[in-house]
Amino acid sequence: MYVYIARAERSLQISYCNRRRRGKDWLVGEPSRFLKEMPEEDLLYAGVHTDAAQTVSKSEGMDKLAMLKAMLNKPVAE
Repeated sequence: MYVYIARAERSLQISYCNRRRRGKDWLVGEPSRFLKEMPEEDLLYAGVHTDAAQTVSKSEGMDKLAMLKAMLNKPVAE
């Protein structure tokens, strides 16, 4: 991570997921420990920055996928 910070000339974007799935288990994603070492006034959070992850049902996910595929003019596989 320090290599990326050292090579960034103007800005650096760091992302992480709130949770991810490994097998049947859900793992909580934690922000990089390097963020704690950076001055808070130099950080800008984009999007939702909360501890609670939103749960999306399978049907909601399929609806969103269908919408994205329609935008790309691709048929949706059932």
